[in-house]
Amino acid sequence: MKRALLLAALLLFAPPARGTPAGTVVVLKSANLEIYREPVASFREALPGVSVVELSLGGRQDAVEGALAEIDSIDPDLVFALGTRAANACRNADHARPTLFAMVLNWERHSLRTDWMSGVAMEIPFGAQFFGFRLLLPGVHSVGLIYDPASTAEVFRRAAAEASEYGIEIVPRTLHAPEGSVSAALLGLSGVDAVWMIPDPTVYTESNFLAIRNWCL
Repeated sequence: MKRALLLAALLLFAPPARGTPAGTVVVLKSANLEIYREPVASFREALPGVSVVELSLGGRQDAVEGALAEIDSIDPDLVFALGTRAANACRNADHARPTLFAMVLNWERHSLRTDWMSGVAMEIPFGAQFFGFRLLLPGVHSVGLIYDPASTAEVFRRAAAEASEYGIEIVPRTLHAPEGSVSAALLGLSGVDAVWMIPDPTVYTESNFLAIRNWCL
């Protein structure tokens, strides 16, 4: 039986107005992921007179110190942090500098709002998403969700509570590392009507996405 694959909407980055004075921006990516390519391209297009330097943590916590040292040597006017790991690295850096974060799920949990750091929330309210599920797929009553408790436990808790108001049951399965067995998690979802993918940094990799998509077809 075919199942629907529900993708939580990702951030549509709204670039600053053209005409911003020339300067230097460092884009710090949590990893080299496809989902970061479009925001970076939009940023470059919107600021043609600005020097944009891209750095990546490569998904490794041990790369944080070196990346922050490189940022200090560049001394940019702004840091654009993409993803949770990059945002946390900037938040905890020894030298505070103007920082914009984006594509951080459940950003409130990380205390990212400061006098020098702000960002754009990427979450669409769960109620709006479940209403859309009901409108487009009225036959969906059970939705599988694969998530990493270390990253998105609070997201799962809130989503499960709101889904019940729309007559939808969230069936959870956990994945604790990107290279973990997503196939085993999917085996536990054989009875669901759909699979809902949220941008969990552990689950949302290219290989996992393809495995989940193919399983749903």
